[in-house]
Amino acid sequence: MGFPDINTLEPLAEALGVSVLELMNSEKIETEDIQCEDATLILKNTIQEANSQRLLNKKQYKMIIIGIAILFLLISVLLIFVLTRGRYVTLIQCEDFTKRERVESILSREGIPYKILSDDLTVTVLDAHCSNANMTLGANNIRCAAYITDNDFQAEIKLKDDIIACFNEIKNANVNIYTLPNGENSISILLELKTDLSEEKIEYLVAAVSGATGSKNADNIVIVDTDGNVLYSKDS
Repeated sequence: MGFPDINTLEPLAEALGVSVLELMNSEKIETEDIQCEDATLILKNTIQEANSQRLLNKKQYKMIIIGIAILFLLISVLLIFVLTRGRYVTLIQCEDFTKRERVESILSREGIPYKILSDDLTVTVLDAHCSNANMTLGANNIRCAAYITDNDFQAEIKLKDDIIACFNEIKNANVNIYTLPNGENSISILLELKTDLSEEKIEYLVAAVSGATGSKNADNIVIVDTDGNVLYSKDS
């Protein structure tokens, strides 16, 4: 039960028709019975009770603040978990179970996490592994959903991002895709390198680009670096 503010005692006592001491002592006191010691004791007890009530209110206020802080922390942790947890994106929609099994075999071999949707033909991968999966399937002559588009510009941007994500040696890439009259793609890639690419990685890159873009072979692919070195071309 809360104790009234000391500033309200006098008007409250007046409204109730009792003295302040009687109000504080919670009982009727005959005038002749009021002693100085009694008044002092009543006042002291009243002040102590008021102080106790203030301390209790302060503790309750602190508990409320702590509770709100804990709740905010829990909500923040949950929000971070929801925003950062892996989400699966479509990698490829297979035409049949044979192709799906081949895709699964490649992904399993490379340790890339994947899931099969309820249609049993759509393969999805964790977003963080999507670039690696695109390049890996491309190197195995399998074209992924990200590159099945009539918009060359979109394919260029996606291919650029995937190349940079998959090769630590590559700082930046400029990709140009041209559709030739015969329907084949002519692809030129300019690489800004951090360190040299090994022959093995260049071969992997060429195979990945060829498969990702749906090229029948690598004859129309040219890869050079910003120093003017031809890393790959048909005649090299």
